Amino acid sequence: NDRIQKFSKEGTLLHVIGKSGSGEGQFDKPSGIALSSKGNICVADTGNKRVQVFSAKGMFLGTFGKSGSLRGQFKAPVDLTVDRAGNMYVVDRGNNKFGKYDSNGSLLWEFGKEGAGDGEFVRPENIVVSPDNEVYVLDAGNARVQVFDSSGKFLRKFGSPGRGPGEFKEPLGLALEAGVRLYVGDAGNNRVQTFTLRHTPAVPHDIAAQARPNEIQVSWKPNAETYLDHYTVYRAESTTGPFKLAGATKDLFYTDKNLPSNKTFTYAVTSQARDGNESALSLSVS
Repeated sequence: NDRIQKFSKEGTLLHVIGKSGSGEGQFDKPSGIALSSKGNICVADTGNKRVQVFSAKGMFLGTFGKSGSLRGQFKAPVDLTVDRAGNMYVVDRGNNKFGKYDSNGSLLWEFGKEGAGDGEFVRPENIVVSPDNEVYVLDAGNARVQVFDSSGKFLRKFGSPGRGPGEFKEPLGLALEAGVRLYVGDAGNNRVQTFTLRHTPAVPHDIAAQARPNEIQVSWKPNAETYLDHYTVYRAESTTGPFKLAGATKDLFYTDKNLPSNKTFTYAVTSQARDGNESALSLSVS
């Protein structure tokens, strides 16, 4: 119907935006949609080979892109996503590429070409960005998901053609939950597959220790990852180890209590991801 419809969570129709056409606020086979942190509505207007942006109330704010294969042009923009800073990532199935645009629609970079190598695509369909600015692109024709950083650098990939677990046939649709679970619509196999993203957080840094009567407080600087769950503190009676578990905390400090007097203890700290991995030990402090 070449329009956007907005519903309440109970299913009551609240708003209709657009109609068929190529003018401002008009659509031709719109497919992808995303909301910015400001509530703006960003739409991949596939048939018109452009992206349109509206306010939360449906007022037309602007558009970018035009038909073509050159830098910043589209053949079939089918999906987009918005990061916390308001930057938009648009996947162009027709040109087998994706690009990053600022909140005003100015191209920052684009990446990709047809092929099966790392950073190459065959009919990419969907795109999501994590809270930590990792970009996931559903590379449908290659039956896989490719992951990039916020500058377009290839990081990793997973998936292959088939019917087994972790394999895809004509995949279509991505959703990311809390930055740690990725849902993939595996259309050709008539199923949805769920993946846990097993991130490894950075090693804690700037470890410090302060002695008090029969206790030592260990502190450190915060990690930046949104998927961080807690920190784990390890203690040794020698600077060379072995290190044994002292405790865990979600705070940026840990107080090791009931220690004997006149002894020296050495500490190191790790960070633990939610549904993920533990970092390496930090530099130690005595």
